[in-house]
Amino acid sequence: MAFEPENLMKASTEVFWYIDDCKVPEDIKPFYAVDNIKSALNKNGYCGRLTITVYGDYESQKNTFKVLRYAGVDIVNRPAGNKDERVAEIIVDVFSWAMSRLGESNLMIISEDFSGVSAFVRAIQKLHYARRYNILLAQPQFASGPILNVIGNQWLWTSLAAGGDPEPKSRYKSPLT
Repeated sequence: MAFEPENLMKASTEVFWYIDDCKVPEDIKPFYAVDNIKSALNKNGYCGRLTITVYGDYESQKNTFKVLRYAGVDIVNRPAGNKDERVAEIIVDVFSWAMSRLGESNLMIISEDFSGVSAFVRAIQKLHYARRYNILLAQPQFASGPILNVIGNQWLWTSLAAGGDPEPKSRYKSPLT
């Protein structure tokens, strides 16, 4: 169940960015990373209202968080936990957000690769199929497995942070997915 292209242009996009997994690259200032994310989404047809929420350990990245807040990003102080705790947090936060949305939306998650975590994959599949959410991922490496069947676009994190385009699906989707 995919979005019609004209609906993508109008749909809001919510970005959940786990900055401890995907730090701002050293050669890009945090303010520009936010601008680059906005630009990359816009030039790929995601032109509706955009909200970015950054999660991470405030104490370890105070200066980055201050710049991101100035850039209009919502900040949530979440000290880094283990992978299972973070996956549970993602699921709870994304579903809380989803409960307040009616209609089609774009959901982007910027984090480490959770495609091997079955609870995360099931949650994303449910949002895609039941709520008609267009799922976007940005990670340090490509996702794999069943999650590939429900994602609209996938970026490598360094490319998105620089304002780049998503990877062609042929680069990360096998003919069997």
